[in-house]
Amino acid sequence: MVVLKNTYDDLHIDAGASLTMIDQYSAGSGTKTISVGTGAQLTYLVLMREWVELDLRIESASEWAQILVKGLLICKQGSDIKLRAHAHLMHDQSTADLHLVSLLQDGSVCEVDGWVDLHEWCAHISGHLLEENIILWSDIQIKTLPMLDVRSSDVSASHGCRIQQLDPQKLFYMRSKGLSKSQAEELMIRWYVEQVFADISGDEVEMIQKESIDYLLS
Repeated sequence: MVVLKNTYDDLHIDAGASLTMIDQYSAGSGTKTISVGTGAQLTYLVLMREWVELDLRIESASEWAQILVKGLLICKQGSDIKLRAHAHLMHDQSTADLHLVSLLQDGSVCEVDGWVDLHEWCAHISGHLLEENIILWSDIQIKTLPMLDVRSSDVSASHGCRIQQLDPQKLFYMRSKGLSKSQAEELMIRWYVEQVFADISGDEVEMIQKESIDYLLS
């Protein structure tokens, strides 16, 4: 596994390789392109907080590329975060799944632009996009623009977007079991963060997950 901080260097994943990578951004702006070779597998987690603008392009470089992108945007008071995450499938038998989660506190600004592009003449390709934006308080600015561009007939594809507060029914249920309002909210916030990390494991991953939760709840 590769862990990077505030790095905008482009990357190519060689044919047949398997890479799990965590990119952490807390300052600056830039672009990054990742190309995935024949039969290569990429599991990519991007963590963003504070003041960051990232233009991310991930693309198949040949057939059988497998791309999984998870995004966690922690938007606290004063944060201004912009993420453009575009996946381009240009070769047969390729897949791309993007799951982008934003957690927004009072006084934060967030812009999420997810896009899955399924090119024409490609066969047996799969592209899915989900943007989830969780409003933890009321005074926030959010712009979300999920896009699915399908130009082939031999595809599996979906896209969606949610802008929501913490589920009041789940909060009520947990409080009925004896938890305080703050304890119930914290459990739900932890659950959202844990879902982003669900596809990767290891001691270093657990530490980064804990740091993310502690930063959000501090």
